[in-house]
Amino acid sequence: MPIIMKGGTYRGGIYRNFIPPLIDNCSGWWDASDASTINLVLGKVSQWDDKSENKNNLTQGVAASQPTYVAAGWNGTSPTVSFDGSNDYITSVFTNSIDIGNMTIFMAVRINAVTSTDYCFAAEGAGTNSPFSLLFSSNITDAKLLWEYGLGVDEVIVPTVQSTADESIYYMNRNIVAKTSDVIFQNTTTTNSEFNIAYTNNSTASGTPLLGLGGTNGALNANCYISEFITYKAILTDHQRDTVINYLKNKWGV
Repeated sequence: MPIIMKGGTYRGGIYRNFIPPLIDNCSGWWDASDASTINLVLGKVSQWDDKSENKNNLTQGVAASQPTYVAAGWNGTSPTVSFDGSNDYITSVFTNSIDIGNMTIFMAVRINAVTSTDYCFAAEGAGTNSPFSLLFSSNITDAKLLWEYGLGVDEVIVPTVQSTADESIYYMNRNIVAKTSDVIFQNTTTTNSEFNIAYTNNSTASGTPLLGLGGTNGALNANCYISEFITYKAILTDHQRDTVINYLKNKWGV
């Protein structure tokens, strides 16, 4: 029997007509499968449009730091945005998609190589404060998630061993009231690794938030493909979380 939900119908693992903004509080949605949202200059991505109502487009005006659009990079069949791990990154400064409050993030990403401490995304406050980030360590068999609240202590977790060139879906939330975070990591070889984190650090970042994919300032950049990135300014219910995860898994073949 199909499960009827807001925005679509779920039948046997296929979501029809579902899009992320049909869940309330969707604050950002960047989708490489929609070529109309990718602005190219000589094959390089100068702007990646936000499909949510906030329209916080990611931009990179420096040609040498612009990522590359690859029509068949993900799985060899689907479009993606490729970051070279050297100096590619794309950013936006805004307050209505990423902030220091409750947040939920979903990401379809493939790590191609790791050379040091490489950021797939970072949502930063003032200075070097980093309230929400996903990084990979120099040990290429480990995927590490970094949490930092203001100038506080990092929370680092290591999911089940992940090799490079695995297409993966990450789900992450941060509940600043309950002081907890949840993470789910899924790919073709690890079907489900789940982590629940309780933290005591009460500091917060300040200043205008900056979202960066592939890095934020030309340093510690990730060598990766990013095909979809979704943000919510809320903690989703389990059903909402599973809806988005299954939408991404079916869409990207994870």
